[in-house]
Amino acid sequence: MLMQSARCLAGLLMLLALLSAGCGGGSSGTAVRPAGLTLRDASVVYTEGQQVIANMPSSSGGIITRYSVSPPLPAGLSLNPQTGAIIGAPTTLSHATVYTVTGSNAAGITIARLEIEVKATAIAPDTLSYLDSSIIYVTNTAITPNTPIASGGEITQYTVSPALTAGLVLDPQTGIITGTPTTVTPPAVHTVTGSNSVDSVDAQLTIEVQAQVLPPTGLSYTDPVPVYTVGMPIVYNDPEYSGGEITEFSVSPTLPAGLSMDALTGVISGMPTTAQAQTIFMVTGSNSAGSVTAQVAITLATAALGEWLPADAMNAKRVRHTATLLPDGRVLVAAGFGNKVLSSAEL
Repeated sequence: MLMQSARCLAGLLMLLALLSAGCGGGSSGTAVRPAGLTLRDASVVYTEGQQVIANMPSSSGGIITRYSVSPPLPAGLSLNPQTGAIIGAPTTLSHATVYTVTGSNAAGITIARLEIEVKATAIAPDTLSYLDSSIIYVTNTAITPNTPIASGGEITQYTVSPALTAGLVLDPQTGIITGTPTTVTPPAVHTVTGSNSVDSVDAQLTIEVQAQVLPPTGLSYTDPVPVYTVGMPIVYNDPEYSGGEITEFSVSPTLPAGLSMDALTGVISGMPTTAQAQTIFMVTGSNSAGSVTAQVAITLATAALGEWLPADAMNAKRVRHTATLLPDGRVLVAAGFGNKVLSSAEL
């Protein structure tokens, strides 16, 4: 009886081993490289001592199994190595700094740029827009999450007016729109307001719902002729389009080493590794009814003497102000116009 049980156990172990080998057994030979890593807040100003809203990553391609960040985040903030979420409450002030977030699996890595500053007091959000600002959805079909693009002080609450189409939901903390529209609706303009304790900023979305899929139209990129620097993570290059919702993005030829595109959102991100003369890449956005293309001409250059570095955000939104370089390298900003004529100054 014991011998028979042992033979059964050995046979079971062999079967499991064969099944594991047949499924790839988790080897890098069958894994898919992750692509298009981005974070919801790519450029944000946090407030010292205030808990931040979890900054979550998104990507396409293979599942990311580990996240890391360099240099270390400001004291009090941490990156979850399994989920990639940035959480915590910053405990010290920090100048605007660019961080490189890396997502990896057995097949490779994907990289995203993140800029964080920590101030003693909250400042107003600066800008707000959406990846899909004019879109036609289809009834009873789940939409690709529509993510806000914001800068300046962290937005802690989102609202929308008038209410979104039946079946769609706006997350009040992250501003991400998700759901499945249930009824046909004509084009309607919705104003999303992102606010914090200081001020608010608006973005307008035009949403329509049809009973059948319509082709997308008018695809373009925010930076159609970018020049990137080897070894530096790039500012996300976001697509803009209208018409039917694009459900898949592709690019030809393959993007340069270190750069990748999110197949769901079309956002190009990463960090180039090799210099390359200007090359034209054709991005195709498609759904079941048709497709549209956009041209992006990318140049990859080696670092030249001197470089651009992020500057700290101003405490107040202002235009037509003076900016004076001081002997110690700081810049004195004075006066200008915001919501009113400003008489304040800041360094």
